[in-house]
Amino acid sequence: MKGQLEQQADTAALRTGVEKLASVSQKIGQAMYAQAQQAPTEESPGTAQEEEGVVDAEIVDEEKGGRDEKGGAA
Repeated sequence: MKGQLEQQADTAALRTGVEKLASVSQKIGQAMYAQAQQAPTEESPGTAQEEEGVVDAEIVDEEKGGRDEKGGAA
């Protein structure tokens, strides 16, 4: 396609190339998605909240009284 751009190819040929590229790219994405759905799920590092004893919390700066200078939460 780069060669066609340099040679100032007609837009129909360029459009056909872009559509073919998009089609192949979409098929690759579908194959990756299907493979991910079939693979056994392993616990990823991002699932730490599911572990016992993990608590979601917010850090509050006690020197500012828990509020930022504009009056909102820190």
